[in-house]
Amino acid sequence: MLLRRAGDTLTGNAAHRLADVFAAGDPTGLLEAVWKVNEQLRVLLSGQGLRRRSRSERPPQSPY
Repeated sequence: MLLRRAGDTLTGNAAHRLADVFAAGDPTGLLEAVWKVNEQLRVLLSGQGLRRRSRSERPPQSPY
């Protein structure tokens, strides 16, 4: 169940258990990498990771 929880909702104890799961059951590190990508994607899609820039903040459009 720890893999399904958002990283920012994990308690300190749960975060340590998750680290133990990765250390014991993920010898290649692939599962941990996928979990971290999922966390970054979750933040981006929630709107907290990106902010829409106003027109004045956007770079000028290329005429080509």
